[in-house]
Amino acid sequence: MAMRATPAAADADALRRVFGTLDRQLQHGDDAALAEAVRAVVATASAIPIAIAALTDRLLRAGRASAGADALAAAAAGRADDATLANNAAVVLLAAGRPAEAEPLLRAALRLQPEFHEARVNLSACLARTGGTAEAADLLATALAARGDSAPAWYNLGNLRLRLGRRGAAREAFAAALQRDPSHLGAAVRLLKLAKAELDFDAADALHARIDGVLADGSGVAADLSVATSIAYEALFRPFSPAAMPALRSITEKRLPPRAPPAAARRHAIIRLAYLSPNFGDHAVGHVTADLFAAHDRSRFAVHGFTWRSRADAAATRLRAGFDVFHDLDGAAPDALATAIAAAGIDILVDLDGLMDATAPAVLARRPAAVQVFWLGHAGGLGVPLADYLVADRIVIPEGEEALYAEAVARLPGCYHCASPHPVAAVPDRAALGLPPDAVVLAALHNPEKIDRAILERWLAVLRRTPGTVLWLADPFASAAMRTAVRDRAAAAGVAAERLLFADWTPQRADHLGRLAAADLFLDTITVNASSTALDALWAGVPVIAVAGDRFANRISQSMLAAAGLGDLVAADLDSYAELAAALARDPARRRVLRGRVATGRAALFDIRAFASRLEAAFATMVERRRRGLPPRGFTAGES
Repeated sequence: MAMRATPAAADADALRRVFGTLDRQLQHGDDAALAEAVRAVVATASAIPIAIAALTDRLLRAGRASAGADALAAAAAGRADDATLANNAAVVLLAAGRPAEAEPLLRAALRLQPEFHEARVNLSACLARTGGTAEAADLLATALAARGDSAPAWYNLGNLRLRLGRRGAAREAFAAALQRDPSHLGAAVRLLKLAKAELDFDAADALHARIDGVLADGSGVAADLSVATSIAYEALFRPFSPAAMPALRSITEKRLPPRAPPAAARRHAIIRLAYLSPNFGDHAVGHVTADLFAAHDRSRFAVHGFTWRSRADAAATRLRAGFDVFHDLDGAAPDALATAIAAAGIDILVDLDGLMDATAPAVLARRPAAVQVFWLGHAGGLGVPLADYLVADRIVIPEGEEALYAEAVARLPGCYHCASPHPVAAVPDRAALGLPPDAVVLAALHNPEKIDRAILERWLAVLRRTPGTVLWLADPFASAAMRTAVRDRAAAAGVAAERLLFADWTPQRADHLGRLAAADLFLDTITVNASSTALDALWAGVPVIAVAGDRFANRISQSMLAAAGLGDLVAADLDSYAELAAALARDPARRRVLRGRVATGRAALFDIRAFASRLEAAFATMVERRRRGLPPRGFTAGES
């Protein structure tokens, strides 16, 4: 935040002249002309705090901080005893994406004025961007202890605490933000995610209703793009009301950069195909695509990877080797990513991230490639027209549902989802996993946010009907609250606590697959399906039981099982699902037959070269339509 102060006496005419020139250049000038106008203001008014604050505010409102950063930084260097000028210069440097240069100015301001609240808040924001998360959290907590009326500051503190793994303290900060501003959508959606992770269904219901109401009544218009994309992601689990969804789309549209026209179509002899993701490494997206990029036909495609998050794990090394060119743009802003994609002459850009954060939508809005596609990062589409195509199949998007999506639907034959084989460690002894040796183990190793009240009730019902079973749940956050919530609900349902078992996070993927193979059955969810986790279960040889869904997000396992010839494991409804799980739990002979069918049928999902060929057919159709000047249109790959 910029510091405002009472003005000193000054030459009013000179100020009017330089600010008049500044305002004209902000509207119509190029960066060089605007920088000159900023230097003129600084030369005239560097000793007038309110004038420098006005300059700072104008640059920020116009989104032109980069043009004024050097002049303000030079002025601050020339007046080393002026804490207010140092703070304002740092604010502009931060907005220009130069936090390393802002930090010494803010520290200098605090040395000059140790109780300078705005400088402390700004230094916290600066350190949050340069990796000093712990100090950033401490600074912001100190600032809020002195002046705690800012909902945005409490929200920022919550995000910092989340980064530090301090989930309870983060919850307190988000609650403080929501108390000060009941329409703060960012705090509400963070609290919703925390409640879901702890299976606090009542709190999750209340927060979902609050978000819905704020969207519907229009009071959440101040939400930024990252908050809008987080809410859109939550809508995949449980859609918001018809009154709320248009408001969410409107907020998202307003926070995106102005939509650029599509890049010109080129006629490269070899199609330049690019994938965009922050997750080329040890991540679900990296796992399922591990062999895809190397499998592309190099006589038809040159394959590029673009990332804004550098990863150095073994999975990242494997993934990078599959690209012809890998563009590691660690920390790059959306405009820099878009510029690099355009400079590479990319014909078709495939976004693998979507609404997982705000970066990819902002890149797509700049239209750096002739054809833009969304695929795989999460279920469903983007909700706003940023990509030309959405890759799907006939099950996740049946005929007749195309109008629900902002993109043209490109269907693959078989399953739309990618899967890469991975080594599986030896199956541990059940005792080493904390599993009873003779029990029927029902695995539900999901991210807890996918578990809702209805599915947990069915799992507990299966346990009641089948005395020899146990339920094996994932607890990736080592959450005592989550375990307590499950045990309390089990007790209310008449299920003993010792029949509920919990698996901690395991860093080695091969070990995770090995332990998964110790399960007898894998039970899917109904909000958003297991996706990569269901593929893990099938690769480990474990039958997956699913429910027929009513939207993309909960039809994914149905698509996978159909492709593997296991469609009979998809129940028509939740009650039938519980009956099927109980029947299989009681029937070891039937389970043995199912394991044999899994071992045979999963090959259809894990044949990466065949899958790459189907995907390439879709990409080639998209590029050819664009080269012919035709608009995006839905199709099924391989069909004329």
